[in-house]
Amino acid sequence: MSTRTYTTQPVVFPVQQKHPGQKYSRPYTVLGVLQILIGILSVILCGVSIGIIPNSTSAAQAAVGYIYYSIGSSIWYLVAGSLGVASGRNPSNCPITGALVVTIFAAIASGIMCLLESLTTVALNLVLTPGFFSLSSTTTLGPEEKDLVTKELAIHAVLAFLAGAQFIITIVHSGYCCAVNCCANKTYSGMVTGGTTVMMQNPVQMQAQPANDPSQAMEKGYGSPGY
Repeated sequence: MSTRTYTTQPVVFPVQQKHPGQKYSRPYTVLGVLQILIGILSVILCGVSIGIIPNSTSAAQAAVGYIYYSIGSSIWYLVAGSLGVASGRNPSNCPITGALVVTIFAAIASGIMCLLESLTTVALNLVLTPGFFSLSSTTTLGPEEKDLVTKELAIHAVLAFLAGAQFIITIVHSGYCCAVNCCANKTYSGMVTGGTTVMMQNPVQMQAQPANDPSQAMEKGYGSPGY
């Protein structure tokens, strides 16, 4: 009786893994909401500043270009914040990669905006300094003009603060995105089932023959039957 051995090949079953960005879903959401709030506040303050500028002094009117740049920067804040919220709700490669790219541009825009708004704040503060106009002309600020410049100064100071906060937030946000896209372990893993060995016995087939079979007698050398 013979035995045959059958061995099955190991089978790999892929294991469903969590996306690396899921552990950062809460930071993505919080940072995204902060960026959206900063963007909305910046747009509102820029709108108020544009409404004040026509009635303000020439020094405040000279900063109108910075206001429009601030509005453009705020759009980057809103887009980056929206992608941050999307990354928190659905951590996947698409929104996280998009947030990484947009936050880089938002960081550049906020850094420039912070610098420009800070310079504008310093310039308006000089305008309010007693004796500033006496250095170049005999023009002095009236009570109404002084009040408008003070409001402009406050608006630009807040915009400078918001831009600085946005700069820090975008750097932190891009760091979380880079931690997933650049530093995450992307090796494939799976569960391997062991091979199985099966031993089977082959049945022996036996054929019955007559006891006085003439062919067997001839094979054994007994001669022909009947002799």
